[in-house]
Amino acid sequence: MVRPLRIEHPGGWSHVTARGNERRAIFRQDRDRVHFLEPLESDWGRELLLYLGKRRCGMKLKELAAESGLASEGAVAREIKRYGNKLARDSGEAVRMNNLIQLNVTM
Repeated sequence: MVRPLRIEHPGGWSHVTARGNERRAIFRQDRDRVHFLEPLESDWGRELLLYLGKRRCGMKLKELAAESGLASEGAVAREIKRYGNKLARDSGEAVRMNNLIQLNVTM
């Protein structure tokens, strides 16, 4: 069945979910869930989300600045560039990013 179109409002909230195939749980223990969410609360998580917002979702720097609370589009561009450099240097980072993308995270 086709999912209905996403309704987006500028400055609106997004609900993010993550679940396994066939709606199975993706975390076996509570500590696994905490381990997964911890990086998203750090600078790494912000860099990752900004990078994905720009590169994968095609969001504009102005939109990303407003959503992330960063002071300017230049600050967003620097964060995205920093994460892109990290991906180029560290193959493990690319693996972590791809693992997150494949978790069926929807917005």
